[in-house]
Amino acid sequence: MIRTYVKQIIIRATRKWKKQNLDNDEIKIPSNELDVFRDFSRHLEIHFRQKHNVADYADLLHMAPKTLTHKFKSLNLESPNQFIINRILLEAKRLLFYTDKPVKEIAYDLGYEDPAYFNRLFTNKIGSTPTNFKKNYTSGKKYNI
Repeated sequence: MIRTYVKQIIIRATRKWKKQNLDNDEIKIPSNELDVFRDFSRHLEIHFRQKHNVADYADLLHMAPKTLTHKFKSLNLESPNQFIINRILLEAKRLLFYTDKPVKEIAYDLGYEDPAYFNRLFTNKIGSTPTNFKKNYTSGKKYNI
């Protein structure tokens, strides 16, 4: 069910982005550039638990990591690495909020063999340790899912 919702969000976001950027006569983006982004997003959704590097996704798309990064830059998007990190952090927040799993187990579920590395990444990007995030949001939780 969550995958369906995430797919719907990606589709709506892509449509909104298209409407904002492609309807403008000044910007003409070849459809293959947009297809690269769609394929990347699809692969990211499938593999974000195992693959954490741009090179992994570039291999899946049969291109060099630098080429993938340049394609994202030409579309005025964040870097592919930032997309990967954001997706991992989104799933981490979801698991922290909706499950009773300890942080170490969540780190392992997300493909990190060293929970300390996951803790550093989470803390640097979110501004709070995973444990504090869980405590802050669990206290206000209304539903047990």
